[in-house]
Amino acid sequence: MADNPSAEDVEYLIKSASINTQYIPAVLGYFRQDKIKDIEDKIQVIEQRRESSSPAAPQSRSRGSSPAIRQTFFSSPMSNDSSGVCSPPTAPFIEDSVSHLLDSDFSSYPALGCAWIEAAISGRLASEGLDIRPDSLKSMLTIFIHRRGLTGYKLHMGRVLCNLSTSTKPVLALLHAILLTACHFAQDSELKSWETTLLERTKSEIEANIVLAHGYGIGGYNALYHLQAMLILSQYYFFKSRMLEGHVYTNSTIQFAIAMGIHRLDSRMIGDYTAVADPKSRLKRGRWQPRDSIELGEAINLLW
Repeated sequence: MADNPSAEDVEYLIKSASINTQYIPAVLGYFRQDKIKDIEDKIQVIEQRRESSSPAAPQSRSRGSSPAIRQTFFSSPMSNDSSGVCSPPTAPFIEDSVSHLLDSDFSSYPALGCAWIEAAISGRLASEGLDIRPDSLKSMLTIFIHRRGLTGYKLHMGRVLCNLSTSTKPVLALLHAILLTACHFAQDSELKSWETTLLERTKSEIEANIVLAHGYGIGGYNALYHLQAMLILSQYYFFKSRMLEGHVYTNSTIQFAIAMGIHRLDSRMIGDYTAVADPKSRLKRGRWQPRDSIELGEAINLLW
């Protein structure tokens, strides 16, 4: 007989008392293939039944709801015409976006960007004489957030972006320090071309606003963000192997942190912290006080 028995031989091979062992693999293989074919046919029948019985309404509903699901506070509303031109975000949209932003300490910058934040920061920089396009800002913010762990950055990213885009007292020293770090790590030549300018702006903003920073929040200027800008700048000098300047700015950063009194803050108690006024503030300028538990954690992590 042949080495590979036909289907008609199977029954004979099984019942035969003198079955040859060379046929056993072929018999088992035949039954496996037959069983697999039967299962595949049943699956195909079930799938065809599901497709024919599914109503069109759920499909249309899912298609209609997908844009709403995809549109988050990281993207501005789009017009419904086919031109694809962005319409200006409405006031309720911005208010809702800001509230979400204050609660979002994201670990990576959204792939689609955050159009209204990028536009707001770009406009703010333009008023300072820096014409950095929104798409370039998106690239810079993406790079910085990815590399922020190397810079000693310890702040809530959502709150920082809210300060830089909507606050009447933005800490531009921090904005310039963030963009400066992004330029250092960037591979794109257009982004790196801003590095020298941003370095000078970072230093000048830190020096020009040091008096405001020593007000510890008086006047709406965020002293903690100023401290963070100083730390990022000192790390930048170490990235560039400019050790002497790095040590000088690191010492200045530590001195300012001690002047703020961060080293005297109580350990963080999650969910149990309430801001209190310094009882000595009536007699002399008090120490810096965190507004809430998030800011308390930022300060402690930033110093230690």
